[in-house]
Amino acid sequence: MAGISSLGGQIFSFADRLAVGAILGLDAVAYYTIAINIASKILQLSGSVTSALMPAVSTWVASAKFHLVRAYFYKSTAILFILNLILSSILLFFSDIFFRVWLGEIVASQILVPFRFLVIIYALISLNAPAHHIAFGIGLPWLNAIASVTGGILTISLILQLGKSFGLLGAAIANAGYLSVYILLIYVFMYLRKHSQNEE
Repeated sequence: MAGISSLGGQIFSFADRLAVGAILGLDAVAYYTIAINIASKILQLSGSVTSALMPAVSTWVASAKFHLVRAYFYKSTAILFILNLILSSILLFFSDIFFRVWLGEIVASQILVPFRFLVIIYALISLNAPAHHIAFGIGLPWLNAIASVTGGILTISLILQLGKSFGLLGAAIANAGYLSVYILLIYVFMYLRKHSQNEE
């Protein structure tokens, strides 16, 4: 299940570019790749910051300390929300200047708005990073696999639909399909609430 979750992410991060290319052409793929590679760093950072949760949670679950798991789930999600708010605000504020200096006026005009949507989307997606690691720690790897595959399928489907109607902006917004990973956050919340009550 862990392998499916990881492999699904790799496959769909390649398939989305194929879908953009098929719908909008190679120029759009270049613009899309630049924008999403920067925006997705928010998710990578969130995953790295919260990666220590998995071994810690695994230890606490083995000792039936679900109250600790629940407390750290809440704390890490809240801290990540604040961190993402600060980081995404900086990216949104400076993105115009950054792209115009780095890539020039023409390219910046193509990338700026899709990039800003991607920043917001990935800031929201990455709030599930604590739930992702905790799901592994409490023995629910299948939940991560389902979330990864579902999010990928929805995103590719939306790219094919929205890309036709709204171009590069539609392809960027289509990444909101990955917000389906909120099933992780909701399920982990309910799971920990139930087991914490049983512990009491």
